[in-house]
Amino acid sequence: DEEFGLISEALNSALKEVRAVAALGYEKWQLPQWFDYFGWYIDHARLHPEIKHTRIFLLTKDDVLEPGMIQILKHHESAGISTYAVDIEKIDKRLARAVVLFDDKLLVQHVERVGTHVEVTFTDENDEIKLASQHFQSLIRVCEDKTVCLYGQASNTEGICTSVAATRLVDS
Repeated sequence: DEEFGLISEALNSALKEVRAVAALGYEKWQLPQWFDYFGWYIDHARLHPEIKHTRIFLLTKDDVLEPGMIQILKHHESAGISTYAVDIEKIDKRLARAVVLFDDKLLVQHVERVGTHVEVTFTDENDEIKLASQHFQSLIRVCEDKTVCLYGQASNTEGICTSVAATRLVDS
């Protein structure tokens, strides 16, 4: 598959960090191709612990409680990926873009199309990378807000947010 080849090449070229925003939604992520897609990153994180991996999932409060979504979050976290979930309904919509940044040298964007089709674009255009990086940093700052963060940074000592939705995650 061409996309896997390009993602594999991008992962192998990363020397410092891989930062991602998953914004397509839990419904899409249940499909087998997304299980494989996340697997590429999870495998890379396990094989390369010297590279910082971060993924921010943009979810609804209901989606973060789905057993399948909890499993996705925990798989990422167990691979050493800094994993967050943010309430998509409480963020600036301009930040709700599915992107992956590789060392701030390469940007992959996922744009949802009709049905299950997702268009994937790759760019090394500095202005686009800079904007995506700024949006990512904005989302990281959002992760510090307990009213918006559903899983991750704005957390109690167990690493889970203290929001109502995330508290139910601890009980699962």
